Amino acid sequence: MDAFDYKFAGIALGICILVGFVIEYFSGLFWITGAILAVIALLANAMWAFNEDVRPGGVRYEPGVSDTPKAKARVRMVNGRFIMGIALLIVAMGVSVWYAPPRVDEEAFLQEQLEIEEDAERIPSMREG
Repeated sequence: MDAFDYKFAGIALGICILVGFVIEYFSGLFWITGAILAVIALLANAMWAFNEDVRPGGVRYEPGVSDTPKAKARVRMVNGRFIMGIALLIVAMGVSVWYAPPRVDEEAFLQEQLEIEEDAERIPSMREG
C-alpha cells in the first residue's frame, strides 16, 4: 500500500483555498464555499481517473489480478469512499452557504446611514435620545 503524501495533499488543499478566494472575488460566494467546491471538483476528477486506470487498458490494470472478485470489491470500496467524501463535502458546502456572513453593499450601507442622520436632524425627538 502506498504511503499518504502529506506534502501533495497540503499543496492541493492550498490551491483549493486559493481557488475559493478567486471564486469569492468574482462571484460573491463565501471563500470557504468556493474552496469546498474546488475540493469536490478535485475529488470527482480523482475518482474518474482512478476508475479509468483500473479498467482494462488502464495504467494499473493487470490481467488476472485486477479481474479478481477481491480487486473488484476493493474498487467498489474506494468508489464508495469517494462518493461518501463528496457527499459530506456537499453537506459542508450547504452549511457554509447557510452560515456565511452576509454581504454588505458599502455604498447602500453608507447611504442608509446618511439618511438616518438626516432624519435625526429633522426630527427633534430623535436628537434628544
